[in-house]
Amino acid sequence: MRMPALAALLVAAPIAAQASPIEIMKGPPPADAPEVKIEATQFSTPEVKVKVGQAVKWVNADGATHNVHFRRGPAKGAANAQGRTLNVGDAYVVRFAQSGTYEYIDTLHSTMKGKVVVE
Repeated sequence: MRMPALAALLVAAPIAAQASPIEIMKGPPPADAPEVKIEATQFSTPEVKVKVGQAVKWVNADGATHNVHFRRGPAKGAANAQGRTLNVGDAYVVRFAQSGTYEYIDTLHSTMKGKVVVE
């Protein structure tokens, strides 16, 4: 009799959602956020190093649209791993909540690659 009740509790218990290792920030970036310019169909700084809790800002200074999509590392497969399309002058700010190496590409221009190393 106890086993069916225990099984029902286990099935009905809510599964805790795992927090995303990245947070897409709205508004102005923190003052200490490194900036990666997107220009000449490349990321101006192909590797950025930050501490856990810091943010990175990408700015589209190119004549074409771009995005930032985390393909490898802690954010791979996260619901917010692919950023929105950035038009000329748009910015995108991501805060990193977990250490690791976050490799990203521009899915609109797949030769554009970069990484953020979070210590």
